[in-house]
Amino acid sequence: MDKAEAEEVIRGAGLGTAAQPLIERLLPSIGMVTRLSDAQDLQPGASRMGGDPDLPEGFDWPVRSNGQVLSFLVQINLSDLPNHDFPLPSFGWLCVFYDDWGDDGASPWGGEPGDEDALKVVHFEAEPSELIRMPYPGQYNEGFTGWKPCSMEFEPRWTLPGMDEISEILDEHEDEDDEQEIDPWDICEEVCSNGLAGREQGDGLHQMFGHPFAVQGHPLRECLEAMDEPIEAASDWVLLMQIDTDEPAPGWMWGDVGAIYICIHKDDLAAGNFSNCRYTLQCG
Repeated sequence: MDKAEAEEVIRGAGLGTAAQPLIERLLPSIGMVTRLSDAQDLQPGASRMGGDPDLPEGFDWPVRSNGQVLSFLVQINLSDLPNHDFPLPSFGWLCVFYDDWGDDGASPWGGEPGDEDALKVVHFEAEPSELIRMPYPGQYNEGFTGWKPCSMEFEPRWTLPGMDEISEILDEHEDEDDEQEIDPWDICEEVCSNGLAGREQGDGLHQMFGHPFAVQGHPLRECLEAMDEPIEAASDWVLLMQIDTDEPAPGWMWGDVGAIYICIHKDDLAAGNFSNCRYTLQCG
């Protein structure tokens, strides 16, 4: 979907004078669409969610300070991405690892002391012929054999801000003569998710960059609060990736139909440094 089509979706939502300020807040993103796949059908280095990653020989698989081996979630071949203006490396892979079970069987949400090492984003460069499919080196919980492998495709998307900001815009442009009240969540669901992204809740609204599709408060601000940083610094950070609940494939649910939001400082992004990413998990 290009920007003109995104603007048409917003104008067709019956928002009256609130449509234009929402259009002015549109931000581009890269949508990530998963499809259940057989592991043997995934070419070496292909972008994916779940299953086992393709990594260089001698790769140092991320482990928490408590010894817990992180699970593999996402592998993005940067050459698979559509044309974009985001300051990403032009070559290599981004991989995301996460302690999806935590110390007490619950997924860490990023705001507790020590949570910061429960998620790692790793960038590496190699030739596809140098990659090895690596199984999980730790021990899964009883009855769990890993997330289902999925192929992944990318598409340009346009995103709107979260429900709090949408509510403010609707309040500012409320039409006293209009008896029909507009629910901000309906806008998030019908315009942001169904209209702009073409996805239903629970089907995996995964993306890179853009406005996060927040389940609760603003994810960037939550990351700053966890670091005891002022909220005003949010403009220095961007959403790197949103990993949504995706029960059909690869099969994960974060809390109650929640999502993981990975944030990165703009300076680190420009430098290709992904070691300082922070994250927050939200659920309903």
